[in-house]
Amino acid sequence: MPGSQSDWRLRPTGARGLKRFLAPVEDRLFDLAGWESRLVPTFVFCLVSAVMCFSLSLLNLFEHQYFLVEILLCVTAIACVSIGWLFFTKKPFFPLILTAGTLMCLGWILIYTGGVMRASIFYFFWFPPMLMFTMGPRLGSYAFLFFYLTMLVLFSDPVQPYLQSSYDPYLRLRYLIVLFASYLFTWLMELALNSTQRELRRTAMRLEHYALTDHLTGLGNRRALQMHFDRENAKFLRSGKQFCLLLGDLDNFKCINDTYGHKAGDAVLRHVAKVMKDALKPHYSLFRWGGEEFLALMPDTNLPEALEIAEKLRLAVQDTACRHKDLLLPITISFGLKMVTDDQNLEDHVNTADIRLYAAKARGKNCVCCQSA
Repeated sequence: MPGSQSDWRLRPTGARGLKRFLAPVEDRLFDLAGWESRLVPTFVFCLVSAVMCFSLSLLNLFEHQYFLVEILLCVTAIACVSIGWLFFTKKPFFPLILTAGTLMCLGWILIYTGGVMRASIFYFFWFPPMLMFTMGPRLGSYAFLFFYLTMLVLFSDPVQPYLQSSYDPYLRLRYLIVLFASYLFTWLMELALNSTQRELRRTAMRLEHYALTDHLTGLGNRRALQMHFDRENAKFLRSGKQFCLLLGDLDNFKCINDTYGHKAGDAVLRHVAKVMKDALKPHYSLFRWGGEEFLALMPDTNLPEALEIAEKLRLAVQDTACRHKDLLLPITISFGLKMVTDDQNLEDHVNTADIRLYAAKARGKNCVCCQSA
């Protein structure tokens, strides 16, 4: 039973369980598009860390600072491991945290030892920009402020009995001010960049909506229909689930335009679109095919079910007149129905439905036809 002690085998354990547990953590911590947007920055961060630490280890080797050489080579090795991890998993969370945490430890060690002539701490001016660049303003701020607070603690005591190397008070103050200014400037720039990216995404979504929507009726256009059809056709080819296309054309629509004007015709199109959309099931899709033609895509629907739905749509349009100004315009619609049973393109299926639509018109209009004759 779910929730009982007997279902422990169903629970993820070990590495898989840890991965499933931390996956949503990654998505919440990383800003904007999630961890995928941080792949390249994390690679650059780890690569720069490895190259810089290895280069410094060589310099310290010539200075006979063997302890620092060992530390820097260890940091280089960890950065290389992070690069390999990133290469094979394509997820930057653990490599990023591992490398950033290692560099923080290196910073504390350099503060403790003083490095070479107490100048090694100045290499960490690049740390805030890289944290913002790789982690984003939120997680990067958490990481930097933790590192900065520990440095405040280490530099707070004027005597500094717990450090091997002493630092001039003015040097400490200037270092902390410039380091925080570097963080603050980078944080503001990252916020501005994220704001611009969000606005670009919203603009792209609006443009995509406009590109897929008929402006008059608010229904999907042909491009949107093609996307839905491709998805349903792929499902049909994969699993054999049938679906139907229902092509409808308003009867005597030209007479409405000629008699009452194009504004009345537009009102009729909007009215029919709303009536048909309200009458369809939620998982069905309605599109404007062109002019006064509408096309409904009905997934997981066989021919008898589609005929029943088409009749329901026909009656809904027939029984609901369109009110335009002081006019009450009666409307009827004819349908041609095509069930997808083979792998043809959209145009071929619609052509078949169109032939059946003309057959419905020939039978007196205001009816549904699922045969070409």
